[in-house]
Amino acid sequence: MSGPARARVAAACETISAIAVAAWVGGHAALGAFGARILFRDLPRDVAAATMTTVFRSFDSLILVAAIAVAVATLARAWAVGVFSRGTRIERADAIATFAAVALVAVALVELGWAHPAIERLYRAGASASVEFASLHRASERLGHAEAALGAVLFGSFAWRRARA
Repeated sequence: MSGPARARVAAACETISAIAVAAWVGGHAALGAFGARILFRDLPRDVAAATMTTVFRSFDSLILVAAIAVAVATLARAWAVGVFSRGTRIERADAIATFAAVALVAVALVELGWAHPAIERLYRAGASASVEFASLHRASERLGHAEAALGAVLFGSFAWRRARA
């Protein structure tokens, strides 16, 4: 495949990643920072908790789809920019973008495979006031902060690469 064709593939993959990360990370931030805060402020705790549990369980589907899109787009982009080519000098921006995308997918796996199910299990068991629940909730918030930071690094590395091209 020619250089311009590879550049078009890389650009398409960056667009797919950007849309997926914006929906995932932006949606997650909006739910946590605004939706949950307002529900817990305005509704009885048990109603707010039940509602947010349902909302977050549903949102996990978006996280899964977005993480798959990021993973596939990252592999295709890495191929397009020559990350897998032997003897090709890899641009620092491409290495950073690949690392950030892989880390984002890893965060999604931790959220979907451990943090979110554990929080929901404790909520269903009536242990939402427990120390373990509070600890898991803090861990989930930190994962959300990591998503935002990694998303910014990913977008920044895309822009850096384009500015240098």
